[in-house]
Parts: sequence; C-alpha cells; structure tokens
Amino acid sequence: MKSPTALEELIEALRCLPGVGPKSAQRIAYHLLQYDKAGAAKLAQSLSGALQSIRRCAKCNSFTELELCALCGSRGAIRLSFAWSKRRGIS
Repeated sequence: MKSPTALEELIEALRCLPGVGPKSAQRIAYHLLQYDKAGAAKLAQSLSGALQSIRRCAKCNSFTELELCALCGSRGAIRLSFAWSKRRGIS
C-alpha cells in the first residue's frame, strides 16, 4: 500500500472544513499551490499561530487569547469598579 502524497494529504485536510467536499478540496489545493503560494504560506502560518494562542474563555466559552474574553474581562472590571466606588461612597 502506498502512502499518501503531500497533495493527497492537503486535499484530505481541506475536507475537514464545513461544506468542502472532495472536489472543492482539490480545487482549493490546486489553486493555493498553483496561483497563491504566498497565500498558502500565510494561511498555514495563521492557522498554526491560532492553534497555539487561541483558547476558550473560562466564563462564556468564547474564543480568546487570554483566560477571559474581552467582554467577560470588562464585566469583572466594571463589577470591581462598582464595588470599589460603593465602598468609598461614590455614586
């Protein structure tokens, strides 16, 4: 049994995208390799970086690069600020 070539592996990897079947995956792979090598390299680099740095927010499960997303993080800051001002008698 022969092992898959790099092109076959690329086509199979592209099939994991929603709505991308074998024909579409093949067209995308051919396009990237033939007409847009720089775009393919940027896509690979961006995907690799995202896989390393993006995770789920600990509160709402949204995507973020921090433990809390911007919305959940700002909610905490607003609550903290409100509690601080309430203790100081500031309305």
